[in-house]
Amino acid sequence: MLLQSGNFRLKGKKALLNQAEIPVITVMDVTETPRERPKKKQKNFFGGKRGYHTLKSQLVADKNTEEIICVCCGKARGHDFSLF
Repeated sequence: MLLQSGNFRLKGKKALLNQAEIPVITVMDVTETPRERPKKKQKNFFGGKRGYHTLKSQLVADKNTEEIICVCCGKARGHDFSLF
């Protein structure tokens, strides 16, 4: 019921590029979330540093208003800031 209202949807990458007012101070963080081992294409989701299969999530927020500007998810392989 709450998800259908549309109030709990987070914006994507385009929201950061289409903003009329660019935030002065932004905060960016990337986290790895464990997930089940995929049956196909395991190599994309295997984080060698951690030793298990993960999904990376990058979050960009405005420090002054504490508003989440956009969220991007990607594969575990690759650098943290290459998701966006």
